[in-house]
Amino acid sequence: MAEAAYASGMRRALCLAVVVIATACGETESDGSSATGGASSGGTSSGGTSSGGTSSGGASGSGGGGTGGNAGSGGSAGADGSAGTGGTDAGSCQEGGVLDGGAEAIIAAACAVAVVKVTRIDEECSGAGGAHVTFDVIAVGKGPALTRVSYGGHAYYAPPDGPDKLGEYFVAGIDPFGKLVAQPDSPGWCITGLPSVDGRVHALVEAASEAAAKTQMAAILAK
Repeated sequence: MAEAAYASGMRRALCLAVVVIATACGETESDGSSATGGASSGGTSSGGTSSGGTSSGGASGSGGGGTGGNAGSGGSAGADGSAGTGGTDAGSCQEGGVLDGGAEAIIAAACAVAVVKVTRIDEECSGAGGAHVTFDVIAVGKGPALTRVSYGGHAYYAPPDGPDKLGEYFVAGIDPFGKLVAQPDSPGWCITGLPSVDGRVHALVEAASEAAAKTQMAAILAK
């Protein structure tokens, strides 16, 4: 009996030990599975750090450069809708007409060259007098688009070949302003209401007609 009881007790202890070991193994396996799962999940998360945002940023920068180029191109437009057609690029040019040589050489070196027509002459009532001449631009052969330009002023007296009459045509060397600029009034000298201009003439060559002026301008610029 004692031996049978002892044997029975040993079997129970052995079974309990097996259960404990099996349970412990199951927990260890479960922990390992959980740890493995965690590592796997972490790996997926780190995969998310691969960002496509840098490529988007590069595209945006490239697009910005393109827009800037368009703005620069748009800047060549005339000051207003009525501006005359621009001519060839002025390139290297001489402002103010300060150049040794005849009138045609001075005009050819100007920053803008155009056929112009006298549309207004305002005479000063000052002691010195002077004629303020306004030209409409008929055609631009060189430089930016222009609409209206001025000439003369205080103490200016026209030479024999003008400009001194409305409707006269000339080939003109011009300093362009880049926009229409208001001319100041001088009520004390009887000068009021002068139109805005986008350039100042510094050299002139007279022509018999509009067609003759255009032919002469082409010849001057071809030299």
